[in-house]
Amino acid sequence: MKTCPTCHQTYDAASPQRFCGNDGTALVSINAPPLSGNPSFAESAANFAPNAASGVNPAQQFSAPPPTPVADPSQASGKGSWLGNLVSGVTATPPQVSIQTDRPNGIYFPGETVRVQASVYAPDAVSVNQIYAGFLYEEECEEIEIVERRVRVRDSNGYYRTTLERRDVKHWRKYAEWLGQETIVHESKLPAGFQRTFQMQWQIPDAPEMTYRGTIVRAGYKFRVAVDRPQAKDANGETVLPITMIYDLTEDARREYQKCSEATSKAQISFWLPKLNYVQGETVAGRVLIEPRGSIKVRSVNLVFKRDEYTLGGHRRNHHTFDDQTIQLAGAMSFQAGIPATFDFQMPLPARWQPTISTAHSQTFASLDLRLDVPWGKDFAAAQPIYIYYPSQV
Repeated sequence: MKTCPTCHQTYDAASPQRFCGNDGTALVSINAPPLSGNPSFAESAANFAPNAASGVNPAQQFSAPPPTPVADPSQASGKGSWLGNLVSGVTATPPQVSIQTDRPNGIYFPGETVRVQASVYAPDAVSVNQIYAGFLYEEECEEIEIVERRVRVRDSNGYYRTTLERRDVKHWRKYAEWLGQETIVHESKLPAGFQRTFQMQWQIPDAPEMTYRGTIVRAGYKFRVAVDRPQAKDANGETVLPITMIYDLTEDARREYQKCSEATSKAQISFWLPKLNYVQGETVAGRVLIEPRGSIKVRSVNLVFKRDEYTLGGHRRNHHTFDDQTIQLAGAMSFQAGIPATFDFQMPLPARWQPTISTAHSQTFASLDLRLDVPWGKDFAAAQPIYIYYPSQV
């Protein structure tokens, strides 16, 4: 025989039924010990019901587990303790790096020797893997990567289909070329108050790239001192060396530089410039000639100094253009066919670290753009490229 331990209803031993039909309690054989750990559904509900007398759930009366012991860093800071080394490396004041060149406010030219004095000071005791210094050329370019993913879309008929979605993601990438590197301090434990001053010199290549600081392109030669710390952020110091190219002014013979506009059926625009190579801060003095081939009515005649930056890496080329300076040559006027018009101008070039460069990863261009603002029609424009360098002194 089998019986229910709760309601004591009996069942035939040969019956396949294993649970009570009244409250679902597991049946037990007569003369068999009761099942432990298997209370009836009614008892389980009663055990987890709120206590009517106290109004507190018995499950909330259980004591909290003992706290997990946490290692005390002060007890683990002995010699050879990885936890002590980690804590001391993170909490210690990072070393300070200072760099000074022999020409802090000057320009360097190809083939010259750069003399640098650097100092490393550690206010607290700190472990280092090494301290090294070097001369490098580094480019930072904002490149475009195409990211693909599959998405489900619903068409106009109500059916779902899977399509490939592409989008552009911009990120910065660094290209570094070390021209020389030297280890100053090998792996050691620097004592508190450590200070080391050293002098080094490096030679600029014979055909270097010029320093550039733009929107999507940053390039230049740097002198860097790095303190490589284990399990902690490195302490670095660097200085950018402004380097320019030497060009021959005799190559700029006085001649006309002509550039036709896109709308050649309506007008031809030509530039006259005494030279093509300029330095930052210089004023470009020139003349522009407009030869209309029909009647043209414009709201204004503007001359724009424009810069273009290109990054060549990534999945496709990234381009950024911006108008740096704009001057108005004339207001509203009308041009007649066969009657040319000339405008003299003086365009000041801003003194920034933005010369004309061309490397394996980036390119920059500068140009003078003449723009005829045509109301309710296509504007006329013509561009004359120029080349920007650094001055010999700043």
